[in-house]
Amino acid sequence: MGLSCLCIAAAKGKPAKEKGILEKILEIEATPPEEDGKKKKTPDEEVPSGTEIFPNCVDSKGVAVRWEESSKINDVAQATLDKKKRPLVEYNPAKMRFIREVTRNFFYAHECGHHTLGHLYGGVQGVDKEQQADCWAVHRLKQIELLQEGDLESIQQDLSTIARSDVNHSAGARRAGNLKWCLTDAMPVAQEPKPDKKSDAKPDSK
Repeated sequence: MGLSCLCIAAAKGKPAKEKGILEKILEIEATPPEEDGKKKKTPDEEVPSGTEIFPNCVDSKGVAVRWEESSKINDVAQATLDKKKRPLVEYNPAKMRFIREVTRNFFYAHECGHHTLGHLYGGVQGVDKEQQADCWAVHRLKQIELLQEGDLESIQQDLSTIARSDVNHSAGARRAGNLKWCLTDAMPVAQEPKPDKKSDAKPDSK
């Protein structure tokens, strides 16, 4: 019996059994396939705002860190000070969109760590500064439950391939390997900041 026949039969008061079949047919046809029913995210939608991830991110002086998109920076993200010397993290959505979520969270936390640890005001510098920010990020992600089992290994894999190497950053593979030691030590804390100097306000990138 076709669907139109079932509709006529139902209208004429046919047995409830046929009406139940009709309801099932209509229910099946009205329900879209699971995959088709899901809204596909665009790359931009997959890049969350840093403020959503770290709403309580403050620098070593207790000043709230501001987050700002920037396509001008040639990096994933960087911690810096704005023109009024306020803490700022700039992040590049175009570069972030190609990185898996757990690693994006790590980079956001890393930049927050630079501010929280007072790196923009002097103190620890060079590779030690970056190692501190890395470990602070791992601890912080663990605290707010954004670091689950297996996530650290995923971050290490990404760092091995995309992390740059320079005077401040260890080579990607070495930096990735150092992450496993972060949780064996206490969470890094800010040191006494030095008086503000121009040379202290250089951006700290990933």
